[in-house]
Amino acid sequence: MISFMVSKAQLVRVVIKNYLRELKEDREDAEIALARSNNPNKKLYSSEEAAKLLKKKYGL
Repeated sequence: MISFMVSKAQLVRVVIKNYLRELKEDREDAEIALARSNNPNKKLYSSEEAAKLLKKKYGL
């Protein structure tokens, strides 16, 4: 068994980097959702509808 010694500062740094990456992804998701909601002409599909379309088009 290999054990790694990690200082608290290193651990905190990794946790903060992961948190900031997740925060960035959440913001990007929110921007996409906002853009979609601002375009009433765009058809939004439920997960069930999307699954049916993918199955029909690609055999998934």
